[in-house]
Amino acid sequence: MKKNTMIIAALTLTVACIQGDIKSTDSATTDAMDSTNQDDNTLEDNDETDDSDDDSDATDTDSETIEPSEEDTQNEDDQDDQDDQDDQDDQNNDSSAVLVAATGLPSPLPLNGTKGELVTTAISPAGTIADIDIKFNLEHSCTKDLSAELVSPGGTSVALFNLSGYPVCSSDMIDTLLNDESGTGIGSGSNPYTNAYQPLGSLSDFNGENAAGEWTLTINDNTVGDSGRLLDWTLVLTLQ
Repeated sequence: MKKNTMIIAALTLTVACIQGDIKSTDSATTDAMDSTNQDDNTLEDNDETDDSDDDSDATDTDSETIEPSEEDTQNEDDQDDQDDQDDQDDQNNDSSAVLVAATGLPSPLPLNGTKGELVTTAISPAGTIADIDIKFNLEHSCTKDLSAELVSPGGTSVALFNLSGYPVCSSDMIDTLLNDESGTGIGSGSNPYTNAYQPLGSLSDFNGENAAGEWTLTINDNTVGDSGRLLDWTLVLTLQ
């Protein structure tokens, strides 16, 4: 009987040990699983953090993109318009402004003595006249003795000036420009007439003519006693 009791006690102890091992194994397994889940959660948290950082970086990049202000855009548009206008002006100047200088100068004025006329010419290329000015330089001891006219190849004549109305003599006409757009008539000028003046007649009478051929400038000295020189003259033609 005693032997059986000892056997039963041994079996009970064995079962208890086995149960203890099983519990230990279960606990270790549980701890391992908890550790694995914690690592997975940590990885997920890290991934979310990385995604958040990427989104933050993208947001920072977007916020750093500077849109041009309305003032900058307007300035750029104004500069483009100015560049276009400059290009257009250059094209117009290059294609239409024609300078035609007289030949055979300088020359005495008048050609002989102290009274008479001087006739000089300039040869122009072809083109329809849209506008015409004339610029000249002359030396003379009494410009009130002088008058002048310009004749086109087509025969149209325009009176440029007649200075006989001045009460006293004056000297020279230097860099004198005659054009219809000036606000001051040549008769209101004073020596040495270095400026732009309206001619006595209208240069627009030449508009629409073909500029091709010989232009004639005649200057008349109507009083004995004074003389000078015609240094140069130039037609400024705008041709179509």
